[in-house]
Amino acid sequence: GKLDGSLVKRLEDVGVVWEPRIGRWLSNQQQHKKEGKLDVSHEKRPEDIGAVLDVVSSEQCENNYRLLVKYQQREGHSNVPVRHVEDNINLGVWLSKQRQQKKK
Repeated sequence: GKLDGSLVKRLEDVGVVWEPRIGRWLSNQQQHKKEGKLDVSHEKRPEDIGAVLDVVSSEQCENNYRLLVKYQQREGHSNVPVRHVEDNINLGVWLSKQRQQKKK
């Protein structure tokens, strides 16, 4: 699905640049998992690079957004490295996923 417009605005307000970092392959893997068509042997591959295949809840999304704001305030930008972990959350992967969702 598409990203909610209010989340897009909030992410842009903290300086998010909408350039996807994970390619079309990952999107396909996510879609296959959602449809129950992803081969179990393939499921580990995206996870090995820190990618998230499951959709996060709105509560998780809000928490991740707060972590992004915290990161932006501390670092002075919102260009989170894809492997960056903030408070045990892979914030970089979450942000990459938001960028992908905005493209849809």
